[in-house]
Amino acid sequence: MLLTSRRTVLDKCIDLENEIRGLFKIFGIKLPPKLGHGSFDKTVRAVIEADEKLSHALLPMLDARLVLYETFRVLDNRTCHLAWGDKICERLMTAPGVGYVTALTFKSGVDDPTRFKRSRTVAAHSGLTLGARSPVNSTSTVISPKQAMPKSFLAVLLIRVTPTAEHRPGNTKVAARLGNIAALNCVF
Repeated sequence: MLLTSRRTVLDKCIDLENEIRGLFKIFGIKLPPKLGHGSFDKTVRAVIEADEKLSHALLPMLDARLVLYETFRVLDNRTCHLAWGDKICERLMTAPGVGYVTALTFKSGVDDPTRFKRSRTVAAHSGLTLGARSPVNSTSTVISPKQAMPKSFLAVLLIRVTPTAEHRPGNTKVAARLGNIAALNCVF
């Protein structure tokens, strides 16, 4: 639930940032494209307070965005501390490219690892199987929408941690032809 709350607050924060950018565009003001979440308020507030018309329209939105961003930072810190306090998550984070969000998502998706006889069944449990009409595997099923978030993080985990193409020579050909998910099925 913490991961979902964190993601929802971040999405709303990004929505408000994009809305402010769009309203700036109407007034002919263009913001830098690579403006981080932390520096957004400082950069935009100076521009908004310089113009009285913009102040009345955009300052409440910027204040709401600031509250959302501070809430996101609190949730993000809780998530980080939760992951670093868990031995399983710490072990997952030793893999290159796996951070605390990916580790917690994987742990919540695979709550009891003893119920899987083989590691290859974890991918199928999370929905990382090919579609029913795929040319590679005709017995696979399509994932449900509620499994989309764990599936994406599991895909990141498996793509970055699985053996490279040198160990599995057919993976690069499959990945180039059908995508990374099909290559993952070849790994298992």
